[in-house]
This record gives sequence, C-alpha cells and structure tokens, in this order.
Amino acid sequence: MIGKKIVDTNGKEYTIVKQFYISTYNSVYGLECGAVAKFVNDTDRDDFIKKVHSRMSGDFNKAAGVVVPIAVLEAPYTGYILPKLSNSIVLEDRLRYDGEIEFNDWFNKKTGGILERIHVGISLARCLRTFHERGYVLSNLSPENILIQPFTNEVVLFCIEDLIKPNEFDGSDIRYAKYVAPELREHFRMPSSLSDVYSYAVILFELLRRGHPFVGEQSLDDKDKAYRGKYPYIDDPNDESNRQDGLEFTQHLITDPLRGLFERTFCEGLLNAYERPTLSEYIEVLEASLDIIRHCGNLECQSGFFVADKHKNRCIWCQEEDDITFLEFYETVSVSDYKIVDSKNLSGIKDFVHENKVVNTMVLNNDIVFLKNKHFDPMITNNRNKEVLKIEKLDEINYAISKRSNSIPLYMHEPKLGLVKMEEKTEYVFKKGVTAILYPTNYNVSENMALDMSILNEFYNVNDNENGLQLRSYVKIL
Repeated sequence: MIGKKIVDTNGKEYTIVKQFYISTYNSVYGLECGAVAKFVNDTDRDDFIKKVHSRMSGDFNKAAGVVVPIAVLEAPYTGYILPKLSNSIVLEDRLRYDGEIEFNDWFNKKTGGILERIHVGISLARCLRTFHERGYVLSNLSPENILIQPFTNEVVLFCIEDLIKPNEFDGSDIRYAKYVAPELREHFRMPSSLSDVYSYAVILFELLRRGHPFVGEQSLDDKDKAYRGKYPYIDDPNDESNRQDGLEFTQHLITDPLRGLFERTFCEGLLNAYERPTLSEYIEVLEASLDIIRHCGNLECQSGFFVADKHKNRCIWCQEEDDITFLEFYETVSVSDYKIVDSKNLSGIKDFVHENKVVNTMVLNNDIVFLKNKHFDPMITNNRNKEVLKIEKLDEINYAISKRSNSIPLYMHEPKLGLVKMEEKTEYVFKKGVTAILYPTNYNVSENMALDMSILNEFYNVNDNENGLQLRSYVKIL
C-alpha cells in the first residue's frame, strides 16, 4: 500500500507513505499530508458510512476521547481519513511481547514501564466513563482502536463507528471476541456500561499482567472457548487449574487492590455483570497505585515496580537492594466518638492511634514527594489532586517539610517548640525518629507531656472547632 493514492468522497487525493498497523479487521496508514487513513474490513459499506456520518455530525471531539474523521474514503475502500495524530501509538503495540529483546528491556524501556501503563489505564477508564455519561457504549472495544498520545499517555479512540446507543446493537457485528463480555456473545444481550467494564478489564489485564485472563495452561489449545470464559480465570484464588506457567513474575506488576478488582470482574462478575466493579473503582485503585511505584536506584536499571511490602527493599527487575522510605496514611476508626480536648485524654492516645487503619501508602521517590488532598481525605471530591504538603529527604537523618496550601489545617509536634500549626510556604526541618503528636489547642504541651510514644514522624489532619482538635487522619514516615 505504500505509495498508493486514495480518494475521499469529496474528491481529495491522498498518498500513503507509512504503515502504522494491520490486523484482520483494521489497517491504519500514515499519509503524506500528515493525516491518517483507517481501512475497515468485513463490514457493510453503506451501513458503515451512514453510522460514521451520523457520528461526525454529533457532539464528539478529541476532548471527549474519540478522534472524529474529517472525510470518508471513496469506494472500493471502506474507511475514513483522520486528522494528524502527532506520532500517536496504537495500544496494541504495547501488549505484544515478541521475545526479540529481554522482557525487562521491552517492558520498561521500549514500551514505557509500569508508570506509563497505569496512566494509560486511568485515561482509558475516564474516556469510557465520558461515553457512558453521554449515553453511548462500545460494541467492539479493542486495543487496535485505541491510540496513546506521546508524552501525556492520554488515550483517544479512533473507532467512532463502534460508539452506539445500546438499542442499536443487533449482535451481528462482534469483531473482537477476546474482549467481548460473555453476555453479549453468549446471550445476545444489549451492550451496556457493565459490558464495557469487562472489555476494559481484559485490556488492562493484558497491559499490566500480560496474557488474556482466561488463557492459561488448561486452555492454550482452545482459545476461542477461553475467550468465552469457559475456563477458570488464570488467577482465580479458588481454582489453580488454569494458571499461566512462566508468567508468575508478572503478578508483581499489579497491586493487591487491583487484583481484587480483577477477581470481581472475572470470577464473580463473569456471568453476573452487576457484580463487576465500576470504572470509577478502577480509576481510584489505579491512582492509588501510582503512590507505591518505586523507581530502582540502580542507574543501569531505573525500572519501576510496585512496592507491595515495606519490609522488602529489593528491585524485582535487577534484584539490587535499595533504601526505600515509606509514608503510611491512617484514618481514625471513629472520629465522631473521640475528641482530644484536655489532658485527661492523653493517656488513651497511644493505644487508640495504633488501632487506626491504613488508607494509603506512598513511596518516597527521588527523595521527594508531594502529598495531596486525597491522601489526607480519601473521600474528598473537590481539588483531590491539589498539593498540600511537600516532604523532602535531606540526608539519612533529616527531612524537610513545607506546607503548600492552607486547604487543610496541619499540626506537628516539635520537641523544642511544642505543638506547631504549620504555615504555608514555611519549611520545617526535623530528624527521623522524632515523634510528632497531636494535642488540643487549649493545652500546654511543652510543660505537661512526656515524649514516650514510639510512632515515627506523624502529621495529623484535624478539625479545629470549639471543643478542641478532632483527629481525622495522620501520616507516618517509616
């Protein structure tokens, strides 16, 4: 096809100069003018053109997560012309390891590593959620129709013909069997946001874990049946009969919360779509996973990985040990029943604090980290990603902390100064191992309190009201 000239229905001529991607159903080529041509196989041309024209006249745009064609190809071809896509990458290319180079180099250097993959997963979930909010679903979601934007890792879809209203689906146009939810393929039900969640989860699984969630040792010779979910999920906690031999290592490339979402999708949610997680749940878990990605300190490696256990400090790629600093975020068990208002409360602080639950964990990468609103309050909806606190490791003993916003009142205890309300843009330097404790504003800490607690470097997020300081959450540096 290189050098071939094609014409759109307006009579404009284009020259093909580059091949981007070819599959059974689609082929994508770069044009001399910088635009892109997409050819679609095995579909009725008249129905295809009608559907594309209806979408082109709708309210879709790149901001909504889909690339809108600028022209339709003239017969004998079925397809359309897309605007210039600035060296975008087809997601399919991020999923297929060909074995020509070491897996480490392919995963981390050639195809972006764990950090880029998480950002792609978040962007794709948000994109699908936007479609659902507009009343559309995808009848054929596939990595062949998803583009990754360079540098930002944002995704856009170039399959506007597959955006449909649920009542437009007739069950006859299923092209990507391995990504289709069982209820569409087996029972010819209408697609829904829940069927899109299933397709999304398969793509995300392939992107992070490698391989299809139902193609294991038991099903290697019957992939079509595996795509229908007729074999056990390969990571089913209650059935080991269909594991993926040789790929056990890749289990370290997903977090435990994400593993739980996959189980809900491919076990409980396989036949009962209402048991599947929502896209919002996937987004929340993926965003949280960004906080525990550690970049190896070995300059010859520098690969990213999830730190699942704070007692293990070895890179999963090169096995080199590294000094990792962790931050753990705690939420109080019942803030409404516990207020620190006077000295009589102090005797119960130690036991109470240790019973609180961890709601977030972070890894201090490159000796610096920015804490955001969402870290102190997981339920916050407005300005979730607004930076509140900066923590910087100065050396093996000293850390610097500076408050970047006054949106949350923060207090720390410094032995020489007592209780200090942190001020914006003021830097506080402290030594690792010094205890920071929350006390009421109406109590003189320096005269009445002995530092006998073993908790390291804690910062408390509190409600300051007429009854004193109410403990909401705090963070420990370990």
